[in-house]
Amino acid sequence: MTLAEQLRNEGHQKGHQRGLEQGLGQGLEQGLGQGLEFAIDMKYGNTPDAKSAIAIIKNIKNIHQLKAIQKSIKKAKTASELIKLINR
Repeated sequence: MTLAEQLRNEGHQKGHQRGLEQGLGQGLEQGLGQGLEFAIDMKYGNTPDAKSAIAIIKNIKNIHQLKAIQKSIKKAKTASELIKLINR
């Protein structure tokens, strides 16, 4: 195998791996976001504040922020309180 072929193969493998990692990350974000939406709906019902909280969550693409919101759902007694925790 020539040097050019080796470099091309390595580049292809690294690109493939990077694509898989990005896809998994996006899948985790989407799944967690949907789970949070469900949890909000179950805990707070179909209230205007719950809808507002869900709208906020739909715009968040950072898994660390979504995990923090997950903890906030456990703490917040009302959807209004949840929104305040999210906006900190």
